Amino acid sequence: MNTLPKNENKTSEAKTSSSEHNFPIVGIGASTGGLDAVKQLLKAIPENSGMAFVLVQHLNPAHESNVTEILSRITAIPIEEITDEVKIFPNHIYVMPSGKILTAVDGVLKLTTRDTVELQSANKELQSSNEEMQSLNEELENSKEKLQAANEELITLKQELLDKQEQLNASRLYDSLLNKQLQESEARLGRERQVLYNSLMNAPAGISILKGDTHIYEFVNAEYEKLVDRKITLGKTVQELFPEIEQQGLIDILNNVFLKGEPFIANEFPVELIDKRTGKMVLRYYNSVVQPIKDGNGNTERLLSHGLEVTQQVEARKLIEASEQRLSDERMVLYNSFMNAPAGIAIYKGDTHIYEFANVEHEKTARRKITIGKTVQALFPELEQQGLMAMLKNVFLTGEPFIANELPIELNNEGNDKSVLGYFNLVVQPLKDAKGNTERLLSHAVDVTQQVEARKQIEESEKRFSMLADSIPNLAWMAYADGNIFWYNKKWFEYTGTRLADMEGWGWQAVHDPVELPKVLTKWKASIETGQPFEMVFPIKGADGEFRQFLTRVLPVYNSENKIDRWFGTNTDITEQKTNAEEKFLLEFAEEFSHYETGTEFFGSLVTYIANKTHIDYVFIGELTEKEKNIFTIKTIALANRGTLVPNIEYPLPDGPCEQVMRGTVYNYPNQCRITFPKNQTFVQVLF
Repeated sequence: MNTLPKNENKTSEAKTSSSEHNFPIVGIGASTGGLDAVKQLLKAIPENSGMAFVLVQHLNPAHESNVTEILSRITAIPIEEITDEVKIFPNHIYVMPSGKILTAVDGVLKLTTRDTVELQSANKELQSSNEEMQSLNEELENSKEKLQAANEELITLKQELLDKQEQLNASRLYDSLLNKQLQESEARLGRERQVLYNSLMNAPAGISILKGDTHIYEFVNAEYEKLVDRKITLGKTVQELFPEIEQQGLIDILNNVFLKGEPFIANEFPVELIDKRTGKMVLRYYNSVVQPIKDGNGNTERLLSHGLEVTQQVEARKLIEASEQRLSDERMVLYNSFMNAPAGIAIYKGDTHIYEFANVEHEKTARRKITIGKTVQALFPELEQQGLMAMLKNVFLTGEPFIANELPIELNNEGNDKSVLGYFNLVVQPLKDAKGNTERLLSHAVDVTQQVEARKQIEESEKRFSMLADSIPNLAWMAYADGNIFWYNKKWFEYTGTRLADMEGWGWQAVHDPVELPKVLTKWKASIETGQPFEMVFPIKGADGEFRQFLTRVLPVYNSENKIDRWFGTNTDITEQKTNAEEKFLLEFAEEFSHYETGTEFFGSLVTYIANKTHIDYVFIGELTEKEKNIFTIKTIALANRGTLVPNIEYPLPDGPCEQVMRGTVYNYPNQCRITFPKNQTFVQVLF
């Protein structure tokens, strides 16, 4: 094989990359003087044309040919002289040696030696070829006149014309190959266009193509007609088919995209279109893109419109937004309601009970400033020993609310360690997530300390009053404004031998004389209706079954609104006409205090009344308490000094009279009280 060194690598690469697939083999024939034409042809052939070329040139077999070496300088395509049994590869040029017969079988070039007959036949064929070439030369001569202006030298040079003719033939062959490739490309492009057309037609979005600056419809798919809810006539302008959009600025948008070449992109773009069925404008929303399509010079010639209708999504989102706004407003109302609630409200998050919300009233109730983000344990360590942290944990774990009225809680004052006892109506309610798991606790607390203390004072006052009423020798009782009796003193039960369950309400009729009872009822009901005092003598049956005569007096007791709140009645045994000083005192007492309620005012008036009636200098009502073991003190409730109320005092009891008082024995203090209580200077200063 005769190949030049500079082509060895390329030849090797081409062979190693050869394919077993079919490829074109181009035969190139040239006369002895046609070498220049061959050179021009080889220059025009691409390096990777995908074809193999076989050069057959008329040469003198007596001389060694150097055509391969000459042509290798002209082109980068590997060139080699054909030897026997050469396999053909694309992108190669094969030169046939002189004096040989060339055959190609199954992609392999084979050479055989010419004999005399073959040579004569070849000469005849060559002579015939020369005659044909002569005919071509004559045709080329006719063409030379047309090419004279371009190159007069070519007209005079027949051989050069032949070379040009051969070059032209080679170019025509190459053009034919290029035309074939072009046809294949156009066919492929046509198929791709069809695929693109089908894709656009079946796209899930509305697509249209508008031609020119008047925006003439050139293409629309079915989805586009669904979006605009009308049939589109190709060749019509957007303005003609949708006159209603001009006032909405949409024609200006199309003009702007066409003139500036910049795309328009909008999400949830509102457009009002006429409903052809009703004739009314209907608001719709689109995600829209209008893209310019430009020519080879960069000038816009068309517009591509791509749209998706999102009306339902927008309306749904607006409903959600409206709902969220309404929910936000409701939350704000709820927040303001919580913040301004007359009860202490707090929300604790998680099982560690972290403060997430606390209103002003909660801080007042807690007697300290609440730091959001802190735990209840961190802000109120004193609650641990009172079992309240365990209570919060139980509500969180079990999901069951905690409810308590007048719950006693000791809270430390902010700034010092002193605790203050308070009473609270408390509700701790679990707040659960969608799965039913507790995630927060809602605390609702009302400080009822004042009410509880006031009620306890009233209960204590009523207890003292009851003790006082139990100590008098008369029967006594109290009834509500409607006449239902709710309390009797001990003397009543001792005399009648009954129980409260038997006597409360109107049960007292059981101990009355059936003959006298109708009169009693008539007069008693009349007093209830008119509010007038009741006074009457009638028999009451004792525990022994005997009736005794009693003088009964009942006086109304008024409240702060000057309305009858209850009735106070006494029954005095006058069977033996024992009207003594105690009875008189009690009757006067009942009349004197009929308009007072129990409490501080009552006891103050009572000690003043007793002092004035008995002419005793110093009268007080006090409470005996044991603050420490075996250490007793008296705290006065009302104290009169010579008929005038003075401030209450508290003083310790020394040994002596204290023991008798504790046993319930009445002790008469001597006149010189300063001797009895020598250590209490406050008591001495007040009284003397």
